Amino acid sequence: MFCPDCKKPMIILEYNHIEVDFCTQCKGCWLDEGEMEQILRGRHAALDLVDWTGGRKGARRCPRCADKMRVLHLPDGGPEIDVCPASCGIWFDQGELRAAVRAHAPENEAADIVQTLTEMFGTREEPKEE
Repeated sequence: MFCPDCKKPMIILEYNHIEVDFCTQCKGCWLDEGEMEQILRGRHAALDLVDWTGGRKGARRCPRCADKMRVLHLPDGGPEIDVCPASCGIWFDQGELRAAVRAHAPENEAADIVQTLTEMFGTREEPKEE
């Protein structure tokens, strides 16, 4: 699979039996449909509030189906993300997955998940400023 941002091949990293597609070039990652909920350990009430077909049309294309993705904000202080309108998955720029976990995982679990993601991705950097 190729990165929807920089078009470089991505590698697969495994987190708790979840395959995360990671771009070593731009440090973004792709989660297939349902994988964000798995990372949040089934706690997806906040994600249920998201209108996955809403947002604005983005420039990036889904790495699975090539549809133009939608750009929207996760609720409760989550980051702006790119989602496939055909529900293939979600694209997170560098640091955005950690920000989403901090915003939506229970506080007692968020630190452990964020630490593991930081070790996997090899960077402590926060999301890029637009």
